[in-house]
Amino acid sequence: MAVHRDCHVCFECGLYSVPCALVGKRLWLRATDSVVTVHQDFQPAAIHASSSRPGERRTLIDHLPPEAQAFFAHDRT
Repeated sequence: MAVHRDCHVCFECGLYSVPCALVGKRLWLRATDSVVTVHQDFQPAAIHASSSRPGERRTLIDHLPPEAQAFFAHDRT
């Protein structure tokens, strides 16, 4: 599976983040009932709890590019 521009991969209608440096790369995924692990070259690139409903995003802020991290760190008030 390929990493989308938004730093996520799709598996069984759930979206899971991976480090932004992997955008466009082909990775493989291993899933159990409770955990989804995304691998690059047999090394885990990201580990997430399985999504519980379709369309749910599991995102780690550290996986996003620096400008997106700054946006989410900004206080709305």
